[in-house]
Amino acid sequence: MIGDIVETKQCQLKDPMDLFHSGQVVKICAPMVRYSKLAFRTLVRKYGCDLCYTPMIVAADFVRSAKARDSEFTTNKGDHPLIVQFAAKEAQILCDAARIVCPFADGIDLNCGCPQRIHEDLKRTVDLCQKAEATGVSWITVHGRSVEERHQPVHYDAIKIIKESMSIPIVANGDIKTLKDAENVHHLTGADGKIKYTLFSK
Repeated sequence: MIGDIVETKQCQLKDPMDLFHSGQVVKICAPMVRYSKLAFRTLVRKYGCDLCYTPMIVAADFVRSAKARDSEFTTNKGDHPLIVQFAAKEAQILCDAARIVCPFADGIDLNCGCPQRIHEDLKRTVDLCQKAEATGVSWITVHGRSVEERHQPVHYDAIKIIKESMSIPIVANGDIKTLKDAENVHHLTGADGKIKYTLFSK
């Protein structure tokens, strides 16, 4: 990790919000555990991906262990804009992890999609998103399924309602595997960005 990070210090970080203000749909590579590492991010950027996430990193392990840091986070000067995603349940641990990577990343993401998706009472989800917006987050990614749902159809109508209730960018997530899927979801939801779990389709 050290060699790659030293090289990164020579490059200028990019503001991901510029992508959302461009007027174009932002194409995002999802934070896939074991997959969204540097080599994969380098590949998808060559195919038009605008913004990449790291795999989800457990913040407590990352802060505690140099071995975990070397294993979980590598980057280089071409790996931008880059969002580092952490899983954390304590605010201080998240802050400590963010401080470690902030010189080399363009943003920090807190994973809420795995433990918490849309609620059956959509008003509760809208309320949560509005509270997050009030704290100053830059954008929110919404996975359009409930916690109990796995392969059921995505509730794009719910994402649309959330988008219409917010003033910050909303990124749609769920069953977006091709650029055509991204275009369709944009028309259905009005969301500003689309997360793709698979860049290439058979």
